[in-house]
Amino acid sequence: MKASTLILFVFCCASKSYVFSQTLSEKNMRDKEAIEIAYITDCIEANRSVDSLIEWKVANNGEVESIHRSNGIVENGFSFKYKGRLAFFIIGKNTNGIYLNEIDYCRNSFQKTIFLDETLTEYEVNSQTRFRVWMSKDFLSVYFCMINPDNTKIWVLTNGNTVYTSTQPR
Repeated sequence: MKASTLILFVFCCASKSYVFSQTLSEKNMRDKEAIEIAYITDCIEANRSVDSLIEWKVANNGEVESIHRSNGIVENGFSFKYKGRLAFFIIGKNTNGIYLNEIDYCRNSFQKTIFLDETLTEYEVNSQTRFRVWMSKDFLSVYFCMINPDNTKIWVLTNGNTVYTSTQPR
């Protein structure tokens, strides 16, 4: 009886410490990403290159072929790549102007929509808007950036499944 109680006690402690360590690593991941977001923002503001992260290269001159949708919106955009990974910033135009419509991430057969705005009202794109994609050296965080003179919007893909956003005023 004592042996089974001891085994049960050890099992319970081990499972609790696993949950604790998993939560702790998620907190550490968010802290690491907060530091990297601050670094990206500082480099953008100072017009310096972002050296400690992997910058994705523009693919096919950066242009995505035009897409005609049934709702009458004509789209185009920019694409970036890094070793089999692709990111697409899809731009849509309506009567009010040009807006960021969608950001898609692809790796092999995996595809994830990072951002979607079917109404084309949230993020206006103009001649000064720039798009960039960076990835952490550990390959766990991908930063999709929309850079305007007044702010930088960053979407973060963490561990390939969680997406959150960060807006940095300039």
